[in-house]
Amino acid sequence: MYMPDHFMEPDVARLHRLIRLRPLATLVTMTSGGLNANPVPLVLSTDCGQFGVLRGHVARSNPIWRDFSCDCEAMAIFHGPEAYVSPSWYPTKAETGRAVPTWNYVLAQAYGSLCMVDDPVWLKAQLESLTHQSEASFPAPWNLGDAPPGYLEGMLRSIVGIEIVITSLTGKFKLSQNQPERNREGVVRGLRSLPAPGAQEMADWIEGSGFAWGVRSEQAVGAKESKVRSELRTQRLIPEQAAEYRSLMLEAYAACPEAFTSTVAERNARPLWRWASRLSEGDRPQEIVFGVFVEDRLAGVVGLDFETREKTRHKASLFGMYVREPFRQLGLGRLLVDAALNYARSREGVGLVQLTVTEGNRLAEDLYIRCGFVRFGREPCAVAAGSRYLAKIHMACMLRPFSQ
Repeated sequence: MYMPDHFMEPDVARLHRLIRLRPLATLVTMTSGGLNANPVPLVLSTDCGQFGVLRGHVARSNPIWRDFSCDCEAMAIFHGPEAYVSPSWYPTKAETGRAVPTWNYVLAQAYGSLCMVDDPVWLKAQLESLTHQSEASFPAPWNLGDAPPGYLEGMLRSIVGIEIVITSLTGKFKLSQNQPERNREGVVRGLRSLPAPGAQEMADWIEGSGFAWGVRSEQAVGAKESKVRSELRTQRLIPEQAAEYRSLMLEAYAACPEAFTSTVAERNARPLWRWASRLSEGDRPQEIVFGVFVEDRLAGVVGLDFETREKTRHKASLFGMYVREPFRQLGLGRLLVDAALNYARSREGVGLVQLTVTEGNRLAEDLYIRCGFVRFGREPCAVAAGSRYLAKIHMACMLRPFSQ
């Protein structure tokens, strides 16, 4: 893809956000008859590899899963908004006449080897992730449990899973960055004058490009972080917040299935009182969950589980760490881990906090290292992910010295 520097979007977090906003990809593969393109909704998981993993499914009758080249990477194209830009919107046109029409657009391209997965357990988990991501904002979300079991089993037999471990991720956000500021403002005014929803969305992207999408501005980033930090609070969750906690964790299990040992289906079946019991109040609870709120919205959580047996009650385990996508890269993960460690230090006799992280989840592992954790072991084949088995890295943070 032709890529002028001023349109290049190198920020992986922003590209991930685009993929989640617009999951319907154009999946391009090389077949025995040449190039083939299929529209396929793909769910991004960021808990494996440098750029993440894309998972989806296709009809068994679709030849894509049988006829593709193993020697050529597949390409998934994710399309954001697009809009025609008239030169009449540029104030400089009236002065010089030197202007021509163009087109603004936003897209991301993900490359990687295409793998097929014909496993009903994997397929059901993939459908749960896709359904939860798509239905999360609905007032009465549909889930797989709403379908008759026999019907669902038949549908699972009619599809095949696909998976792409992303080896390269590029983005092109053409948002008039090559124009002077007053021309960019003219483009926004012109788009706002049009009734088409796509024009309004493109205007939003151009106006937000200083921080959220296009031109990288350190001042804007700093202003955003300062605003978020001024509006956040970290607190211990209480039973009355169980529904909000449950909603966030179901989102986590769907968005990052490889980061957790539980599945969406398992946790969705858990009654609300079970979630509330994890948030029980008291001076020395066995479990405690901290949440960080931004403008009264729960943005992230982390939990601590304390050992109760006499010989191991000096230990605690960190669990259930998750920060919602819009609030990542703002330091909320560090705030949560620090809150958990500070509470552990306040508990008499507790001197060691342990955790496990899926191997390859470098962002999480790097966060824990910055918080004082060190690696002490690797557990192979620790958790099943469809037909694959993933290793877990064991880490620990010493809160006080021990005599040995």
